[in-house]
Amino acid sequence: MPWSAEVSVELCSPYGARYEIVVDDDTSHAIVARSTSVGETEPCCTVARFQPVPTHSYSVRVRHGEGPASHFHLLALGATLRYTTAKGSVPFPADGPEVIAVGAVDEYGHRASYSSCGPNSSRPKPDLVASAPFPSLLRLRPFSGTSASAPQAAALAALVWSRHPAWTAAKVWETLRNSALDLGPPGHDFETGYGLIQLP
Repeated sequence: MPWSAEVSVELCSPYGARYEIVVDDDTSHAIVARSTSVGETEPCCTVARFQPVPTHSYSVRVRHGEGPASHFHLLALGATLRYTTAKGSVPFPADGPEVIAVGAVDEYGHRASYSSCGPNSSRPKPDLVASAPFPSLLRLRPFSGTSASAPQAAALAALVWSRHPAWTAAKVWETLRNSALDLGPPGHDFETGYGLIQLP
């Protein structure tokens, strides 16, 4: 169900397979977007974009083409998918060991329904969480989504690094992790990571 003026349906796979995305308008019964992956290297991603008609609903079909079949992540930016799987849903590039994946939690510390979960990486994911929606002087309404969570963590990392400019990125990450407020079972969990970001 679209909620934006443009929708981007994206598929990412860690392997060099070719996939095709087809988006159908369920109201007009027409194909509105089609895209075929062209990447030969890892990871393989393909995108289908379209401008939705208000009040219409859409269906997404995925077809495997060439190369080895593998698991993949399918997400829709500017729309809500009716059927989703939370477990193991952290997509590329956030599933990479060198990336800090920041999820979103509500004011009570519960994972937001749109925030991805692990496990599906060589490092436990998500790494941290931040509160969303987040108030901003630049917006009339609070900013929501994991797009609001990640900048909060980046700003906190910048503050820590500015206080300790000689620190390595690994040391900054360790400080963020150790200062996080644990929200779930002790230690890392696959919904809220190591916990809610906060000043060390």
